[in-house]
Amino acid sequence: MIYKDKMQFTRKFEFDAAHALTESFGEKETQLHGHRYRIDITIESLVKNGMAANLNELKKVVQTEVIDVLDHSNLNNHLNIPSAENIALWTWGKLKDKLQGLVEIKVYETPNHWVTYRGGENTDDKG
Repeated sequence: MIYKDKMQFTRKFEFDAAHALTESFGEKETQLHGHRYRIDITIESLVKNGMAANLNELKKVVQTEVIDVLDHSNLNNHLNIPSAENIALWTWGKLKDKLQGLVEIKVYETPNHWVTYRGGENTDDKG
């Protein structure tokens, strides 16, 4: 059965990585340090056969395109400025053509600090 209403589905992913930021982020941030990052990926679609998303496909794509690349890495090797904002933009760029219905990405640098990105025109792969 296909319903007329759309539903959003969110899946949480985590990875550990290190980074160093520019002095404009604060003096402590210039030192190489690590975080346990959390990324929430939200897709939107019609409910079909009781599902709004194919969880196995979502997990496979995010794992391959994002988590396997960033986990236990130095984010400075992937992004010019590896801030949570740029991680969100980079992640969107990796997933936008592979996940139909992608509507939102949240990147948590800490449990108390996160950014939300809902797509746009100016995404590049080097942030």
